[in-house]
Amino acid sequence: MPTLNWIGKEAVVKHHKEVPFRLLEPVPELSCGAADSGNLIVQGDNLHALKALLPRYAGQVKCIYIDPPYNTGNEGWVYNDNVNSPEIRKWLGEVVGKEGETLDRHDRWLCMMYPRLVLLKQFLREDGAIFVSIDDNEVATLRLLMDEIFGKNNFIETVIWEKNYAPKASARHFSEAHDYVVVYALKVEKWIRHLIPRSDKQDKLYKNPDNDPRGNWRPNNMAARNFYSKGTYPVTCPSGRVIPGPPKGSYWRISEEKLRELDRDGRIWWGAEGNNVPAPKIFLSEVKQGVVPMSLWPYSEVGHTQEGKRELLNLVDFGNSDDVFITPKPTRLIQRILQIATDKDSLILDSFAGSGTTGHAVLKQNAEDGGNRRFILVEMDENIAQNVTRERVRRVAEGYTNAKGQAVEGLGGGFQFCRLSAEPLFDADGQIRRDVTFAQLAEFVWFAETGSGYSPSPQPSPIEGEGASSPSPHPSPIKAEGAIDPSPFMGEGWEGGANFAPSPHPSPIEGEGASSPSPHPSPIKGEGAIAPSPFTGEGWEGGANFTPSPQPSPIEGEGASSPSPQPSPIEGEGASIAALLEGEGAGLPSPLVGEGPGVGAQARSPLLGVHEGRAIYLLYNGILKDKSVGGGNVLTGPVFDVLPKFAGPKVIYAAANRMGARATREGITFKQTPYALEI
Repeated sequence: MPTLNWIGKEAVVKHHKEVPFRLLEPVPELSCGAADSGNLIVQGDNLHALKALLPRYAGQVKCIYIDPPYNTGNEGWVYNDNVNSPEIRKWLGEVVGKEGETLDRHDRWLCMMYPRLVLLKQFLREDGAIFVSIDDNEVATLRLLMDEIFGKNNFIETVIWEKNYAPKASARHFSEAHDYVVVYALKVEKWIRHLIPRSDKQDKLYKNPDNDPRGNWRPNNMAARNFYSKGTYPVTCPSGRVIPGPPKGSYWRISEEKLRELDRDGRIWWGAEGNNVPAPKIFLSEVKQGVVPMSLWPYSEVGHTQEGKRELLNLVDFGNSDDVFITPKPTRLIQRILQIATDKDSLILDSFAGSGTTGHAVLKQNAEDGGNRRFILVEMDENIAQNVTRERVRRVAEGYTNAKGQAVEGLGGGFQFCRLSAEPLFDADGQIRRDVTFAQLAEFVWFAETGSGYSPSPQPSPIEGEGASSPSPHPSPIKAEGAIDPSPFMGEGWEGGANFAPSPHPSPIEGEGASSPSPHPSPIKGEGAIAPSPFTGEGWEGGANFTPSPQPSPIEGEGASSPSPQPSPIEGEGASIAALLEGEGAGLPSPLVGEGPGVGAQARSPLLGVHEGRAIYLLYNGILKDKSVGGGNVLTGPVFDVLPKFAGPKVIYAAANRMGARATREGITFKQTPYALEI
């Protein structure tokens, strides 16, 4: 198979692995609507943004649409189309080296696109597809690039979009009337295209001149060019006219027997005088409620660039005409892609968000078909991200006044606005930054171990008998203030509002049966508070109704009652596990407040989940409520004994392993943080 080569290729083929992981930092004042919308707008370099989003969304995106720079050489407008911005120049110098200073513009474009496409591929579901807008400047190289990254066998189509409706007198040779949309599936055998909705124009072709009780119909051509051995017979019309056979070079598309059968059922139209060539009836009520998409998309169906520009000017106030995007895509174009490539609850990603057409189209399509699609938009330029991308989607969601002074009702929905953290996940010494929370690190651990995003959607608990699930299939990508929901992995009485009724569970420590105000026995002997998890410490009831009674220590040889200090079950530590949990008040704000796209309820247990028969655990500051090295992050025998149980193999991420040979006997694969997270 032909391969594409260019100056700088060797430097960028594996560059996506060298891009550091960053955190997403929410900006509440730039967000819009409900916190649980599931929509994100991220401002930052899309290479870094994609790497930051992977731990949450890898393998979960149904449709990717991108509109990258066309590389036309045009530098005279706000969204540089020559891949020659200072940011790209600096990046090329760092990644490619001195060669990057003299690269041809096509080399620069390929260097820019390659690592981004490699990362984008990791986001797609097995039944997902990517749609890329491009023109003649790079369509040939894009095809070869996509063949290399996605596989030639996964090519679907190159769609031609009629973007202009009139010729330009200023054209040097031909007036360009089209762009392309190149389509690849992740796995072509799993991707299913949907039919596009029928238009009123198409339905108006169906009439009922003979008052057929089956409703409107249209005549179909009886003749076809494909050879049919039973398709050369003469036909006698009701009027008595004899038609000797089909027109030259064609055949009747049905046999003589089938023609008679359809005629007896009133499904053949002979004309008002009964003298026409027979035409089988196609009833509107019997056709598919959709149309097979074609590879040519006329502007009359999906809009043109002028329409896209008008939409943008109606929604965003620009200081001057130089700031306006030259060729924004019309929402009807992106809606056509959504209709073909998404389900009503799909996740859509656009990492070259620009004017925000994709977000607009998602909200519009949801409003039209009752869908719950969600979007992730990434825009590098700070001014564009805030004042164009964000502002457009906000007005579409909330409503706005158009250029004519008319009030336009909002489509509903919202989004959370995020920036990338200035510093990567790891510091200059390769250590995890001290301000990284358990919930944030859990996403990276899960991704490092599974290669997939850490989904907050409901899952069965890996702890036998546990069934608590996440309260919503699409929790907010960034947890809302004060949100406390049941853990799908712990299920230990987590307070999730009035509808949550905890059921009795035996204590996770053998022989424990101390009663408590809730139906749950205490997970630590002598503790009578509602303990949603002995590992999260969230929702601990320390109110006036709690009256603990002295009991023997759950650790052999310890006799101190629960309220008093006990020797730590972790060697050298002076605080008990009970003490590690103690002091967390009920109804505290979520531990995910202010974090990047949190893992939801799942983050509140050291057991992150089960993947392909292996339980994945993380010991890290915040989960055992002990900031000391030995207390929170080290795998020891006593710590292992109080972790959620799993009968199969276990992968445990921690700062150190002090279990010795017992770790092997327990089926533990130990992975040391941060070194095992260099992904």
